[in-house]
Amino acid sequence: MGFIKTVRSLVFLLLLSCNPVFCKAEGDALMVNLERVKTKFICEMKEKYGWQCTAEGLGAPDEKINCVDLSFTIRRRATIQEARALQVLANDRFVEIINSDEGLRPYLCEFPFPIDRAGISLSFCAFFGDSYVDGNMAYVMQVKGKLFYDACDPETGQFVRVLQETYEESKKEVESNFFGNPLIHAAKPHEPIIDAILEKYCREMSRKYDLKCERIGGKLIDGVEEIVARFIYFHPTGLDKARELQVLATEELCKAINDNEQIRPYLAGVPLPLEKLKVAVLFRDRNYYSYSDGTLEGAYREGKEVTYLIDPDDDPHGIIRDPEVFAKESYAQAREKVKNSRAVKKLRLNG
Repeated sequence: MGFIKTVRSLVFLLLLSCNPVFCKAEGDALMVNLERVKTKFICEMKEKYGWQCTAEGLGAPDEKINCVDLSFTIRRRATIQEARALQVLANDRFVEIINSDEGLRPYLCEFPFPIDRAGISLSFCAFFGDSYVDGNMAYVMQVKGKLFYDACDPETGQFVRVLQETYEESKKEVESNFFGNPLIHAAKPHEPIIDAILEKYCREMSRKYDLKCERIGGKLIDGVEEIVARFIYFHPTGLDKARELQVLATEELCKAINDNEQIRPYLAGVPLPLEKLKVAVLFRDRNYYSYSDGTLEGAYREGKEVTYLIDPDDDPHGIIRDPEVFAKESYAQAREKVKNSRAVKKLRLNG
């Protein structure tokens, strides 16, 4: 997204330089004034709220400014209500700064410059840089007067559209029904508990089994309804080792959740059943590519079944094909087959 906006900015400058009507002096004045306004807003957001500007852009140019886009990263959780309030706050303030700057005014395509020409997008990230994958908002943007709210799917890592509304609707909703402070996330009681559990779980998986957590989250907004964990093992792996790692990751997660008394009141079921814990172990080289040497691509458990995938042979026409099923078995079968391994014995499986 940042790359596209950068290209748009470069195209804008190129067209300015090629337009005989829009002379270089005017173009320079436009950019100087616009840069001043953007810098004021970006610095204000950083100094007051700690937001980091990550991308800037301009709409398709004429001889006037018809669109300005800015993207920010915010390192915090945000409910959809908080994201909406922050988006309205940012958009209103940006337009206020644009319209109050007399030096920029001659270069605006219309005055007052409207909300739908000032595009703001906000990304909500954890402190290690990845989007939240717990059902809260990952991304919100305003485009041509419409707001789009996205969450991040913990299984695919892709954004999923949650809501779309007009800017007028969002502003009315904030003014009528939002009474908190949008700058401070109103954490629910279970959030710090499950955060600590999952953080410790991921550290232990790395320390004990050399598994790097790619993503972990799930349905965690109103309690612990479902957990999705994805790990990467940076070694070529056959079926026996893949089975062991899948069982270890699953059993460690079951233990971490169901043995914790603090989180118990917030579980969708006590104990949280196996079907609500989805675990994937991917096998990758250090460049994050799957192996093409006949070893496995990944071991995936959903519900009570484990599926082992393998990459197909190279296509002679260069067509990229999805991984194929190498083997399937019930989780009970996988658990039984690895019960005598040293690591599993150390974990002390019960039943």
